[in-house]
Amino acid sequence: MTIDDPDADLEEWRQTGEIVSRAAERMSVMIDGLLAAARLEANGITLVDVDLADVVGGSVEEFSASLTSGRRGSGSAGRRDRPSSRGMPPRSREQSGI
Repeated sequence: MTIDDPDADLEEWRQTGEIVSRAAERMSVMIDGLLAAARLEANGITLVDVDLADVVGGSVEEFSASLTSGRRGSGSAGRRDRPSSRGMPPRSREQSGI
């Protein structure tokens, strides 16, 4: 360890500082994630896995149908009804409009 080495030079201290900085950043991200999970659980929200292939497939089908029917919009139609990759519970096909 650099702190135990009385002969450590400036470069060794710089490398040690970078290692400590990266470790602190990882810990910060981990703590932020734990706090976010605790807030969700406190509000009764349960995280679930979301199949992004289904979400993207539904969006492609919707977009293809709108092109076929000649409708063109802003591209945001239905986005509010789609499950996200952030772990929110998916809705049934009827609820999501897929």
